[in-house]
Amino acid sequence: MPKWESTSKRNASRVQSLFDQIRQVAPGSADSGWLRVLEQDARNRKRGWRERFDAWLRGQEQAGGVSAADANEWRRGADACFATGIHPEPVVFCLLWTLLVTVATLAWQTTLVGRPQAVVGCAVIALTGVIWAQRAGWLVGQGRPLLRRCEQGLIAFVVGVGAIVIGVIAPGIFSECVKEGTYQAFVRQQKEFTRASAGYPWIRDFSQREFGVDIVMNAPENAWVRTTLQTVGASPAFMSTGNGLCELSISRESILNTVAAPGSQAVDAWLQGVMMHELAHCLDVRRDYEGQGGAWTGTRSIAPVDRHKVDSGSSHYRVASERQPTQLWREAVADMMAVGYWRLNVASGEGSALTAALRAKRQASSKQDRVHATMCWIDFAASANGPSSNQQLFSWADELRSASSCKTAPD
Repeated sequence: MPKWESTSKRNASRVQSLFDQIRQVAPGSADSGWLRVLEQDARNRKRGWRERFDAWLRGQEQAGGVSAADANEWRRGADACFATGIHPEPVVFCLLWTLLVTVATLAWQTTLVGRPQAVVGCAVIALTGVIWAQRAGWLVGQGRPLLRRCEQGLIAFVVGVGAIVIGVIAPGIFSECVKEGTYQAFVRQQKEFTRASAGYPWIRDFSQREFGVDIVMNAPENAWVRTTLQTVGASPAFMSTGNGLCELSISRESILNTVAAPGSQAVDAWLQGVMMHELAHCLDVRRDYEGQGGAWTGTRSIAPVDRHKVDSGSSHYRVASERQPTQLWREAVADMMAVGYWRLNVASGEGSALTAALRAKRQASSKQDRVHATMCWIDFAASANGPSSNQQLFSWADELRSASSCKTAPD
C-alpha cells in the first residue's frame, strides 16, 4: 500500500471508523437507516451533517443511551474527520526537489560545473524522482502487491528520465531563454537611453562641457552583466576610468526598480543624480592616475586612514578593492556630488525630496551595506553652502568630504 494516502481517502476512512465505533457502542443504531444517511452525508461533506450529528448525540445523552464520555469522544472524532494533518515526508521531498532544481538551474549559469559533477547531479535528481514514485505507490499495481521486476524497472527508468527532463533540462532551457530575453530587452533599452535627451547625450555633453572629460558607453554585453544580473559586484549603474575616458554602464530600468524616484515628475532628475554619482567616481579616481600613459600619481581617492598603505599603482588598486574605509570614502564624494547637482539644478522642494530619498535608501541598507552608508556626508552636503556652478560641483563635493567630521572607520 502507498504510504502517502490521499486526503479524500484519509477523511473517508476517518468517517467510517467514527460510525463503526458508534454502531459498536450503541447497538440499537446499527441498522438505523437515518444513521446510514448521516454517514453518507458526512462522507460527501454535505451541508448540515455536523449539526444533525450533534443534535442526535444530545438526544442520545438525554435518553441515557450514550454516556457523556462517549459523546465527547465522538464529537472529537467528528472534528478530526476532515482535519488536514501535515505529513512531513511529502513536505521534505518537495523541499528537496525544489533545492535540487534550483541548484541545477544555477549550474547552467556557471562554467565551474564539470562533466563529472553534472553526471552526479543528474543521477541524484533521477534517484530522487524514483524514490518519490516508489513512496507514492507508483510501483504498486492494482490487484497485485508488486509489479514484476521488469515492469518496475521500466517505470523507474521512465520516472528517472522524466525527473532529469523536468528537473534539469527544462529549467536550463527556460533559464537560457529568459537570459537571452532579458539581454535583448536590455539592448533595446540601451538604444533608447543613447537617444533620450535626458540619457547618455545629456551626461556626455555635461561631462565634456563642465569637466573636459569624455564619457563612453560600455559594450551592451558587459553593461548587461554589470547592471541587470544579481551577481557579486553588480550595480544598476557603474562607471570606470581608463585611457582618459569614463566608461558608463547603466540600466534605467534597474535603477527605477531598485529605488523609484520620489514622484513621477522627478524621474529625469533622479537619473541625472545617479549619473552625477557615477561621474564623481570617475573624476575622483582619474586624478590619481595622471602620470604618463595613465600611471599612478596620488592617493586623493584613498581614505586618509588607508593612504599609508599605498606606494604604487598595484597597492592603490588593492586598497581600493579591499578596504571598506576607502570604498566608503569614494561613495561619500559621489553622493555629495549628486546632492550638489540637485541643489544647483532642481527646484528646492524637489531637490530636497530627492536628497531625502537618497538618504533613506542609504539608511535602509546601511546594516548590510556599510560601503554605501553615507548618511553623515549627505546631511553635511545638504546643510553646507551649495556649489556656485556645475563646473565647481566635484571640487565642492571633494572639499566637503575632506572638511567633514564623518568617519570612514570606527574609532
